[in-house]
Amino acid sequence: MRRLIASMFVAPLLVGPLFVALGAATARAEPAPITCDLFQMSQPDRAQVIGADRLHFVKDGDGCPDDEASCQERSYVMPGDVLLTGVDNDGFTCAYFPNHARGVWGWVKSDRLKPLPAFPTPKLADWAGVWVDDNDTVRLTLGGGQLVAEGTAFAGTAQPPAGTAPGATMGGAAGPRDNFVMFERRQGRHDCIVGVTLMGDALEVADNADCGSAKARFDGEYHRAK
Repeated sequence: MRRLIASMFVAPLLVGPLFVALGAATARAEPAPITCDLFQMSQPDRAQVIGADRLHFVKDGDGCPDDEASCQERSYVMPGDVLLTGVDNDGFTCAYFPNHARGVWGWVKSDRLKPLPAFPTPKLADWAGVWVDDNDTVRLTLGGGQLVAEGTAFAGTAQPPAGTAPGATMGGAAGPRDNFVMFERRQGRHDCIVGVTLMGDALEVADNADCGSAKARFDGEYHRAK
């Protein structure tokens, strides 16, 4: 959010009130905190972890990201791992590591990342198909110049018993921007939003945790069903 700067001209008798007004205006003009979440990852970049040791994720909020030990998460990545990256914030980069354990979100130190070339922009037909990650499925079809999505997700990675209802569902229709598309299904107070990035032969998927059960998430790396 850009700061708005206003010029004011007032009479000398209004100097006191002016300082109060300027203080309030300054408070209102403070930029909103930068958060690391799905909404910061539209059209993400790619980067590879560099360095000689593990790179821990850093918390979002409550004085973080920061170098303080209290901000450090238990989750980490290793040199050579490839992350999807978004907004930068004072030496930290919002990153997402897709894996079969639902993926990991968080801030990481920017100087531990080496930018990688972007994948070519895919054709619309390149997205179409059935994509799977363990028991979770995202089906993309073409319709009216857009992608139409349907998906189901289950809690955990173990094979669910036959007839088990999915813990989360997603859907919607949208047109991609470069190699990123976001699907939204309106459902009252909490809309299900799923971001999908096509990276070569894989779909990197992340949701906003409002698509069903908290334990059933679409987060992860998907490949075409065989």
